Amino acid sequence: MAIRIEKIKVNREGPLKEDFVLESGDINLIYGHNATGKTYIVESIINLLFRVGKKLSANWALRGWGANGNVIVSGLQATPISFTKTGRKIEDYWSEEIGLPHDFSRLLVVKAGETSFSNQGDGVGRDFLRTYLSGEGILDGIDQDISATAKDAFVENGKIFGPSRGELKERESISIELKRLDDLLEETENAYVSGSLNSIRQQNQILSDQLETLQKAKRYYASKQYQLREENRAKAKGFPSEQALSDIESKIPVYHTKKSTVEDKSDQLSKMSTEDDRIWAEKAIESYKDLITKQASLPNLKYIIWIFIALASSAINGILHLTIPFVLSIATLIFISLLYYRGVQKAYNAQPANLELVKLKEDYKTRFKAELTSGATLEAQVEKLREDRISARNLKEEIEKTLIPEMKIIENEVLTQFKQMVDGDILPQDWSRTISEMRGRTSDLTEEIHSLDVKITQLGVLDNELLYENPGIEWDAEKYASISSVQAENSERMKTMLNDISQLKVRVAQETQEKTEHWAELITALQEKRKSTIYRYKQITAKILAHIQVTKIIRHYKQEEDTRIATGLEREELTNPLHAVTGHYNKIRHEEDSGLVLNTDEDNEYPLSDLSTGTQEQIFIAMRMGFSSIAMKGQSAFLILDDAFQHSDWPRRENLITQILGLRKNNWQIFYFSMDDHIRDLFLEIGPKMDGSFISKELI
Repeated sequence: MAIRIEKIKVNREGPLKEDFVLESGDINLIYGHNATGKTYIVESIINLLFRVGKKLSANWALRGWGANGNVIVSGLQATPISFTKTGRKIEDYWSEEIGLPHDFSRLLVVKAGETSFSNQGDGVGRDFLRTYLSGEGILDGIDQDISATAKDAFVENGKIFGPSRGELKERESISIELKRLDDLLEETENAYVSGSLNSIRQQNQILSDQLETLQKAKRYYASKQYQLREENRAKAKGFPSEQALSDIESKIPVYHTKKSTVEDKSDQLSKMSTEDDRIWAEKAIESYKDLITKQASLPNLKYIIWIFIALASSAINGILHLTIPFVLSIATLIFISLLYYRGVQKAYNAQPANLELVKLKEDYKTRFKAELTSGATLEAQVEKLREDRISARNLKEEIEKTLIPEMKIIENEVLTQFKQMVDGDILPQDWSRTISEMRGRTSDLTEEIHSLDVKITQLGVLDNELLYENPGIEWDAEKYASISSVQAENSERMKTMLNDISQLKVRVAQETQEKTEHWAELITALQEKRKSTIYRYKQITAKILAHIQVTKIIRHYKQEEDTRIATGLEREELTNPLHAVTGHYNKIRHEEDSGLVLNTDEDNEYPLSDLSTGTQEQIFIAMRMGFSSIAMKGQSAFLILDDAFQHSDWPRRENLITQILGLRKNNWQIFYFSMDDHIRDLFLEIGPKMDGSFISKELI
């Protein structure tokens, strides 16, 4: 059965201005100028049909366009298959049904500038030749399906050994999955008993009743706090305002300053000399002058000294019998003695005046706290006393007429303000203390009101929720919190248990893909899943064992691949298209160092890697035809060419197109995408003449 594309649909995106829809014919020409979406359509078809990616042998290196649409392909199964962006790819069906290699897509699609088969030096590579020419095309496809893990595995004593990756790891994973299903089945069959859940529900109901009673107690307690707060607010209204207290407080220092000034000036007045002192001092001046005139004192001590000197001189002169000196000494002695006597007599007569003067000085010292040394001192004191009399009169007038009245005014104002706040008079020395006490009581009451506000806020009871009837139980926040905590824990346990049951159902439903809520159906589905997993385990075990055996066989056959490659390169399926396309290359052989070497009609040899890019592309296209014929073994498919002949010179283009279209004789379906007017015209000229339906579509 031929594998062919029945329909192509590529959704509008990128450079494509409208949806591309093509009901495919046998020969299909899609023509479009640059930027009309030709390349976008080709790459979308590749994305939809084939596996793409750097890790695959067919690394397409496509641009980052999406691939929205579908391609319908027939011939892979009994009914056509629609290939989409996320579905299975064509390689999956080939590897399962036809046995073609995964990179066979490289033969079916030729993008402009990407005609080579591999990135090796000659553009083909030994691996490609082994796949298609050594007689191991199918074996290599099978070998590629056998992972390196299975190739490295071996059987010993009835057990499989090998690296923990690939199929062996998958087998271990299935074993773990089987264990998980067994555990889940056991957990499901022993699902939670509802008795424990009901017990917690009943306990939570009891706790709810207790919380409801405590809630009433809280509402009643809150009403008491509301009432107490209102009472305190009423009390606070009766307290003096801070402005009133501050007003009184501002007057207190003024009052005390006035009072202190009065006291200081009164003290100053008291220290001033009295009128009696002035009168005494004025009289004392006359007495002092009189007593001074009467005052006499004992003769000076020098008189006594002279008397002794005269006496001593008289004695010496008498001893020496000096008459004249003796007489003079005696006369001097008598004269000095008389003077001394007169002084003593005068001092004796003035003794009463001296005593009165002493008393006068003592009185002066007592009154004025100073020594009376002279009449001038006394006169100065009298003058000072006269000045003090004037100052005292002024000071007294200031105290009595100014300071004391001002002080009394402030005192009366303060007392009047206090009477509005407290009963009874408050002494000035208690004013500040009284204000401090009032402030303290106001602050305490304010703090208590604030505390009640906080407490009411914390209780969270609104005005319309207050309860004024005592429920018979006191509010206990700790007990409420404790019961709430236990209830929350129970609720969390219930939630966890219900969640576990729900999750268990979800887990079973996810495992079985069942949407039912009934345990019996879920358990049945889980048992079926377990049977299926056991089957998968046996199947992958058998697959690993088979791969181990197949690997041995493939290794045996690969020993003969050189001969088969050389023979395969001589097949007419390769040499005929090669000569038809190039015009003078008629043979191919493979050398280990040089890769593919081509022979001309003149028996000249040229390594493929040394030829020009245009010639290489012609050869690659010719070989693509040959390899496709060989690989399909009588079956046919489709060939997608994206300006594959763009680099060929004009004389060869007609030959290439004729060769390509000639594949239609063997039921090959051709899709040629081009933006070259010459190639379009050749297709339009040759295509309709070929067998099969010809469809031409131009992109806008």
